[in-house]
Amino acid sequence: MGFLKANKARSLNDLTDEEVQGLVLQDLIAYFGPRAASVQRWVIQRWNREEYSRGCHFAFCPPNIMTVYGKSLADPVGNIYFAGTEVSDRWAGFLEGAIIAGHAAAEAAIKGLSLSGREEVEPKA
Repeated sequence: MGFLKANKARSLNDLTDEEVQGLVLQDLIAYFGPRAASVQRWVIQRWNREEYSRGCHFAFCPPNIMTVYGKSLADPVGNIYFAGTEVSDRWAGFLEGAIIAGHAAAEAAIKGLSLSGREEVEPKA
């Protein structure tokens, strides 16, 4: 797995997926040797073209949006709980943040279901 970001990613916008694969493959071989040439599967995800995220690796927000409103993104709506890297109180914007937020949402959901009179659910380790 690898990521291209910021100006490097934008510089590849007009290339086809196959052209991007060729350039990335050259780098992989240069970094890791000829065995890196045997990529089994490619997934090219162009996050900057996504309508809602408009980029990676964190949601697009103007200044102060996350500091002022970020925590409210994790507020449950009824029995629907939200998680994601954007709502993590640590490592926001990274995989670690998504894992932390996922655990927090799962714990909140378990507690919420228990308080709503449903059968108690034990979290798995």
